[in-house]
Amino acid sequence: NNNNNNNTFSLTECANSFMTLKKDFPHEYAIYGLATLATAIMLPLIKQRFATWNAMQDPSGQIEFYKECSILVENEESMKTDGETQNSEQLAWEVVLPRFRAAYSQAWSPRDYASAIVLFETWRKVLPESVVDNIKTQLLFPRLQAEIQNWNPMRDPTAVHTWMHPWIACLGSTVEPLYPTIRYKLATCLQAWDPSDDSALFVIKPWKRVFTDKEMNIFLGKAIIPKLVMKMKTLQINPANQDLKPVHQVLSWTRVASIDDIVNILHNDFFPKFIAVLKEWLTSNDPNYAEIANWYKGWKAEIKKGSGELLKHGKIKENFCEALNIMNKAVSEGDVPDIVYKSTKGHGTYSNPPPPSNTRTKSSYASNMKDLVEQLAEENGVLFAPKKGATTPDGKKLYSFGALSIYIDQGVVFSRQKSTDPFLPTSLEELAREC
Repeated sequence: NNNNNNNTFSLTECANSFMTLKKDFPHEYAIYGLATLATAIMLPLIKQRFATWNAMQDPSGQIEFYKECSILVENEESMKTDGETQNSEQLAWEVVLPRFRAAYSQAWSPRDYASAIVLFETWRKVLPESVVDNIKTQLLFPRLQAEIQNWNPMRDPTAVHTWMHPWIACLGSTVEPLYPTIRYKLATCLQAWDPSDDSALFVIKPWKRVFTDKEMNIFLGKAIIPKLVMKMKTLQINPANQDLKPVHQVLSWTRVASIDDIVNILHNDFFPKFIAVLKEWLTSNDPNYAEIANWYKGWKAEIKKGSGELLKHGKIKENFCEALNIMNKAVSEGDVPDIVYKSTKGHGTYSNPPPPSNTRTKSSYASNMKDLVEQLAEENGVLFAPKKGATTPDGKKLYSFGALSIYIDQGVVFSRQKSTDPFLPTSLEELAREC
């Protein structure tokens, strides 16, 4: 319409005309290359229309019109030639991309990500992949890279994950080159950190689902695990007045660190103290076995709070089994192995355990041994239950322990596998092997 100076109207009229041709004469539209003609006529008019579009303020304002135009200028499959740039791709590069470039060159911060991400997500499904990749790598990534370079976690009150994670969800692997810088800056910030400050866990935990396991383990091995080891070394085990804060501070990291790392800390820096205090307590004057058993169970419960996986780990089970065997020997034989581990500088000191509340009799020894057997069965997932109506010839109650029949007499476990076998004295260690 040469007499109409309203380009918007002319563009609409052109679009409607080509849409009618494509709909009514699809075969002729293809063989005469009208898509190329549509591109040549409409592209300048489309550019003029898009020139006034503020993409950041109105992200979806032109998307429906763009999709209609893309259909009109798209080459038919049978008419394409090798290496030919699609008319729709040309439309995206020459019309849409400049408006994205103008929008993302404005004064905005990646921390205020909402509008920028909405714009990108609105258009990413309708634009050619080559244009989407250009927006990600040439327009968005450089802004994020500059923001991370300027980020100082020592002074910044805003945790980096609060504004980086939305970009990670949006851009995926495009932002992976920024991860080493993030880890380096976090590690530098943590040099003077102490596990009593739980803010580090808040900052690092969200990255567990972003970094690979290998990357996270290396990072934690340098920045966190050595501090947890030192914290556990300061632990003083005192049954009379136990401070659990160091233990809780270490175990809280099971939400981020590998189970093996936490297990090694417990194995090397907790259990030697635990076993030493247990032996000291058992060799004190007239020890209260009920209190010792409750103390043992209390520590198991504390470790389980960190993670149920800890109690399933072989090293943890071995240490608690060793403690059970020590208690078993003390109850049944009145003998405690020599204390191998003594308190030394850097490992804390031990206070004397609380005095016994009353004198223990042999019948109470048997009762406590039943608790130990029950604990062993629970640890190994073995059924431990009384056999209904079954007793020994002299009236002692029989129990099932897995495939074994057992009874307890004066703190000693007797067991047999078959009804024709004799009952033999059995240690907790031997019972554990039957599990």
